[in-house]
Amino acid sequence: MFTFPAVKNPIIAALDVPDAEQAIKLAEAIAPAVGAFKIGKELFVSAGPDVVHRIRDLGANIFLDLKFHDIPNTVAKAVASATRLDVQMLTVHTCGGTSMLKAAVKAAGDGPLVLGVTVLTGLDYAGDGEWSNGEIYSPDNGKTYSAKATLDGDDRLDVRGYIGISLIGRSQSWQRVSDDAPHLEKELLH
Repeated sequence: MFTFPAVKNPIIAALDVPDAEQAIKLAEAIAPAVGAFKIGKELFVSAGPDVVHRIRDLGANIFLDLKFHDIPNTVAKAVASATRLDVQMLTVHTCGGTSMLKAAVKAAGDGPLVLGVTVLTGLDYAGDGEWSNGEIYSPDNGKTYSAKATLDGDDRLDVRGYIGISLIGRSQSWQRVSDDAPHLEKELLH
């Protein structure tokens, strides 16, 4: 299993700007204060792979946040291309399913850390272990619903998707899996 190397500085700065010149200027100005730079869809589509090379030339780590989501073969090829760009982290959308996730991890090999983006977004922390005003995507029907979440202890998150008011909806509990769960590595990599 790939383990991301220890990072001296855990701060990742988002280069959410529309072009390479602004990204380079910002990266040069704050590089000493951050551990990596996030390059998202707007900048990557505008400036292409060259912006990754230019930021890497500054000695910076790259978090490529493109949320790959397609058929497994296509995602594997995209991850392989990202690996050749020498990025340290990249994202895939978990809605792509197990086969797609396995293909992404296999294609990354010992290269970048592959991070899965889930179906739950945009929550505002309301305090006392509760989040509200979010959205949750249902892969079953392709619809997005209002969502809230409550932390139940250290290892469980109760998530509720609903229409209008939270009385009309469905709940799930998500359990954190311990780091020493070798069966998950086998399931994802084999």
